[in-house]
Amino acid sequence: MYHSVMIIGANGRMGQTAKKAINAMDGFNVTSLITRHDDLESHLTQNTPSLAIELSGHETVFDHCRILSEHSIPIVIGSSGLDNDQIDVLANQLKCKGVLVPNFSLAVAQFSSVLSSFVKAHNVSDIKIIEYHHTDKKDSPSGTAKHIARILKVDEDLILSVRDDKYHARHDVVFILEDNETITLSVESKDRDAYITGLQKACRYGVTNKTFKIGLESII
Repeated sequence: MYHSVMIIGANGRMGQTAKKAINAMDGFNVTSLITRHDDLESHLTQNTPSLAIELSGHETVFDHCRILSEHSIPIVIGSSGLDNDQIDVLANQLKCKGVLVPNFSLAVAQFSSVLSSFVKAHNVSDIKIIEYHHTDKKDSPSGTAKHIARILKVDEDLILSVRDDKYHARHDVVFILEDNETITLSVESKDRDAYITGLQKACRYGVTNKTFKIGLESII
C-alpha cells in the first residue's frame, strides 16, 4: 500500500533527516514539503496526505497538530514545543492519531523504558537530569529531557542544560541513593542518522494505528 507523507518543517535539519528516512522506506513517498512560509490549512485543501511529520518550531507545532487532527490525518510529532496541557488537549479532546516522539533514537527509547523500573529497584532520594546539546539547539531544556522528567516525575525547572559544540545530544540521569551513593545513566547520539530507524518505526505506527502514543518506547 502506498502512503503519502507531508513533512512540516522541511527546511530544518530534522526535516532533511525525515526526507532521507522516508525516501529509504518501501511504500512511503514524500508528497509535500511545508516550510514556515506556507499556510498549512490552505495546503490541505489541495493535498491530503496519509501521514504528516510535524517538525516545526514551538510557536506553530500545536496549531499545526490541531489542524491536522481536525482533518483526521495521523501525525508523527517530533517537535519539542508542546507543554503538558497541549498534549492533553491533543490526546483527549482532539483525539489526535499518531505518536509524539521527543527523540527518535532507539537508544533513547530503550533508556526511557528502564527509568521507572530503576527507581523502583533502588532507594532513590533525589534525581538530577542534565542534557547536553550543540550550541545551535534552540529549545532549553530539550524535549527529551522534559520527557524524561515526566517519566520520573521531576520538576522540569530543575533540568540542567549545557550547550557546547562537542556534543550532538546527550542526556544524563543522576540517581542519588539514600546510602550516600550515586548511579548515573547516560545516553548519547553522535549525529542525526541515529534518528532514522526510529523515525521510520514511528511512521509505520502512524499509518497503521488509530491511537495516540507518547514516546518511541511506547510503540517498539
